Amino acid sequence: MSSEDTKIIGPSSAYTDILHEAIEENFKGKEWNMLPLRPSSAGECSRALAYKMHQYQGKAKYPSETIDARKRMLFDLGNSVEYHCIKWFREAKAYFGSKYKQQSVELFDLEYKGVKHTIEGSCDDVFWSDKYKAIIDYKSKGDGWSSYRKTKWTEMNDKLAKLATHFSETGYYVDDLETFLERLDDPYLESNFLQLNSYANTQFFIKRGIDHAAIIQYNKNDSQLREIRFKPSKAVFDTVKRKFQHALEAAVDGDPNLAPRDFNMGSIKCAYCPFAKLCRPGDDALKAFYATLKKSWPTDLHKLSDGARLQQLFNDRDILTEGQQELVLIDKEIISILEKVKEHKIRLDNKDIYELKYLKSPKPHYEVRRSKL
Repeated sequence: MSSEDTKIIGPSSAYTDILHEAIEENFKGKEWNMLPLRPSSAGECSRALAYKMHQYQGKAKYPSETIDARKRMLFDLGNSVEYHCIKWFREAKAYFGSKYKQQSVELFDLEYKGVKHTIEGSCDDVFWSDKYKAIIDYKSKGDGWSSYRKTKWTEMNDKLAKLATHFSETGYYVDDLETFLERLDDPYLESNFLQLNSYANTQFFIKRGIDHAAIIQYNKNDSQLREIRFKPSKAVFDTVKRKFQHALEAAVDGDPNLAPRDFNMGSIKCAYCPFAKLCRPGDDALKAFYATLKKSWPTDLHKLSDGARLQQLFNDRDILTEGQQELVLIDKEIISILEKVKEHKIRLDNKDIYELKYLKSPKPHYEVRRSKL
């Protein structure tokens, strides 16, 4: 039933839509004057960082990346997950304590042609005991459908088991971080390692005897936890420092394109980079990414000779889709009645035959199916 047929009590927009509009209005036009060269940016492309530094220095104005209300709320959820994890890990206080939460540390100094910056950041947590000392980063992670495993989470478990040492039920260990990152093929997870490894290589934590680090992933769908522990790498740390130095030099020299590209055309990082058109003029980075997925680029319906008929069919399909919820309720009642009378197969007056089909996946349940004798 459409809203035109029903008198809606209350505001014409949903309260949730009002919230989204308020968030976007409150953040509209706000530009955070934060130094782009920071630990959380360790996984970004050198050239993208150069563009951001160029703008940070007031030498250029580039189109800003649009962050809608849903994304802002999603980013903020990470802070809640961090607090949630810190609280629960206190239950293990008999084994290890917690120190240096949100400890601010200096990573390194950068300088070029009189421009100086001290790169610093803050860690999430440190697990501390007489025997073991580890720097920790908590990361929330959504789950999803997998083409060959139960979920994306279990798919990643399989991948980690091949790339690292699966030493505990939920624990994986990486001894050679540099080699691991070369084989990982996940720029977003790689960014997490680059950030935490940068903290682990600071003099502050080295002096305190912290000799390993761990990313604790929290599954937002079902609260599963996974630890990916690793030995800090000075070589990887130096790579991040060189990346930041290249970005600074290109920005100071007035041409971000002097900084190297760290990702190839067709990568997901290039596809959604806000500077893609400036970096690769004339190329379509998003289309190149879709090509790697073996997906075809959509054709506008009005360009087809049978476009009008297809449009009508899709309109009819939408109507049928809307009726799916009603069908689910009808089937639920049919199943209830047939189970009550202890019948699983019936013939209707028009001779059509239906039966209750027992299915084990995704969970044990019955479905109403057409059948034969």
